[in-house]
Amino acid sequence: MEVSVQKKFNQKILSEALLSFGLDKYSYQALDGFENFLFEVDTGSQEVILRLSHSSKKTEHAITSELLYLQYLATNQANVALPILSLKNKLVETISDEEDGYFSVVCFEKAPGKHPRDEDHQTELYYTWGKAMGRLHKLSTTYKPKDGYQRMHWYEEIEVTQPDQFLSPDQWLIIEKIQQTTARLKTLPISRETYGIIHNDLHTGNFLYDGSKITMIDFEDAVQMWYVSDIAISLFMTAVWPPNNQTREEVPCTFLPPFLKGYQSEKEINGQCLYRMPLFLKFRELGQYVAMYRGADLENMHPWVARFMEGRRERIENEIPVFEINDWEQFL
Repeated sequence: MEVSVQKKFNQKILSEALLSFGLDKYSYQALDGFENFLFEVDTGSQEVILRLSHSSKKTEHAITSELLYLQYLATNQANVALPILSLKNKLVETISDEEDGYFSVVCFEKAPGKHPRDEDHQTELYYTWGKAMGRLHKLSTTYKPKDGYQRMHWYEEIEVTQPDQFLSPDQWLIIEKIQQTTARLKTLPISRETYGIIHNDLHTGNFLYDGSKITMIDFEDAVQMWYVSDIAISLFMTAVWPPNNQTREEVPCTFLPPFLKGYQSEKEINGQCLYRMPLFLKFRELGQYVAMYRGADLENMHPWVARFMEGRRERIENEIPVFEINDWEQFL
């Protein structure tokens, strides 16, 4: 999380946030959040998650569009954590940071299950994960948001439009590669069946697993993008720290066959989409790299961040593929 945002947050803001959802009389526990402040609250009758996001990251309007999309997904049998209305019957409450911005506060039902551990990384989890994503994408093909509440396109994200805001001038080559990759993506065809709202960050930290189903959480970064990009993101994030002592190159072989089988039980995917996987994997690598400079503490790196950053600049600058795979259709 950006240091400037951390400095704006205080106990007074948290107390007001709890009060706005009627949670001020209960004990709470802080949770780890990369971009937001997260708190778990046990009311006795249910457990809920309170999330505070600063306006420098996401506006109230953007968060409202996220929650409206979540309501649509839940109505159509997708497994997501539903938002809870505030005491004023609002999806989002805002609290001034007493400077030049505000915090948007939302509350969610706590999803059942737990974040997967290494031993959970088996065929059944990957199939269920793929099935959940396939359902999500299938529903996105028919989503019609309220006027003005459509999610932004991928190329409007700040990591794409202003990478130089976070990277130092000596990283000009990486900025150039972001621009080149963006230009390549903009030449790809778009259709209702291939392009729509994606989760954009569906890794094991953003869903919970109860042994038979997963519940997807944290849709704050959802954008309009090619659906195959979501698959690439899940694969990429799994391979940063491979489970069960696998090598990075082994991950696609164990992950993709059951994942794609689950995906295709809900939505069809063809080999032509998979052919573009290297491009989407590279785009994720670039975006994640910028995100680390934007929000991570690179002086005292979390182990996952350290694993991601190790040799990453050199890999990007030397155009080393994320995976040395030529035939992506083999995983179908």
